[in-house]
Amino acid sequence: YTGYLFQVSTDGRWDQWIKLCLTGVAVQSDDSIRRCHMFNECRDKYHKKVGSPTARTHSIIEGLFCEPVVSITSIQRKYGVTYHTAKADLERIQEAGIITELANIRPRAFFARDLMAIAYTSDVNQIVLEG
Repeated sequence: YTGYLFQVSTDGRWDQWIKLCLTGVAVQSDDSIRRCHMFNECRDKYHKKVGSPTARTHSIIEGLFCEPVVSITSIQRKYGVTYHTAKADLERIQEAGIITELANIRPRAFFARDLMAIAYTSDVNQIVLEG
């Protein structure tokens, strides 16, 4: 990058620098498209994994795509339900293999491992989604 940029400054050679930048845009765009497809596949998989979903569990799953880390109290506040109801909803989603409890965190917190992998793994081709 800096070599090509130096050539622009010294020799007015824009061609290689522009080609490099456009290649970068194309690679990043392709990566983003693949990740979007993976998020959509994950959404479908999550909804199928919950047996007899309720409107609230459906909504909680959808919410994971905006906030992939949740707690019982965050669900309790967001949906205006009791602590025990929120706990039961998250346990149901956890049993379906959608969320995993974070170890040694108090209050208890859960995260959607697949969503975190899709969002934060540097090479999308190395992502292996669970079940």
